[in-house]
Amino acid sequence: MFQAIGFDFDHTLGYDRQLERRVLLDMLRHERPAARPERSWEPLVDAALAEYRSGHLTQSAMLHRLFAHLDPLPDERHVAALIETFLAESVARLPESLEPVPGARELLARLTEMGVPTAILTNGWSPLQQRKAELLGYTGTVLVSDDLGVRKPDPRAFAALAAALRTPAEGILYVGDSPETDIVGARSAGMGAAWLASEGQVYDVSLPPPNLTIHALGELLTVVPSLLYV
Repeated sequence: MFQAIGFDFDHTLGYDRQLERRVLLDMLRHERPAARPERSWEPLVDAALAEYRSGHLTQSAMLHRLFAHLDPLPDERHVAALIETFLAESVARLPESLEPVPGARELLARLTEMGVPTAILTNGWSPLQQRKAELLGYTGTVLVSDDLGVRKPDPRAFAALAAALRTPAEGILYVGDSPETDIVGARSAGMGAAWLASEGQVYDVSLPPPNLTIHALGELLTVVPSLLYV
């Protein structure tokens, strides 16, 4: 039995429709519209974002590496201005980009009505991830990896979630879409895990299994009374 629920955000509660990728591509094409027209920016942006999201690069290092492909190479002041533009543009364009996962608003509101403690633990950066939660109408705690200094599936990220919920790890059910990041991370931290398999994913049987598999967020409401002490 569990006393609290933690949530991943991206592809669990909402989709940002590759917002950061689109902002970066727009910026790079605008910054050097006539430079090296044969160059395709897409592979460079995709590779940079993949390294950041895997935890191999900080956001700052990722952006510096990406902007180093501009020709001529911008000086440090210009790079700093580009980074600030990227951050501001991503947050500004979020409202038109964010798409809630079906049932997300209703689930979060219902859990609040039931008095179930909840929090979001998400990889990413501030204030973008907090703004995503706000746009869903969520007013609870949002923990973001770049603020914590550790990324899921690191157990220290989940320990921060347990501290925020003031609940022992074994009393928390964590809901996420990624087997490797969310389910393995939660289970490794001693939490229960609910896998949201809404996008046709196949679960790697070599990984620790989730306690629960759901195919839509609304399914949680049908099982919450049997899973939680409320």
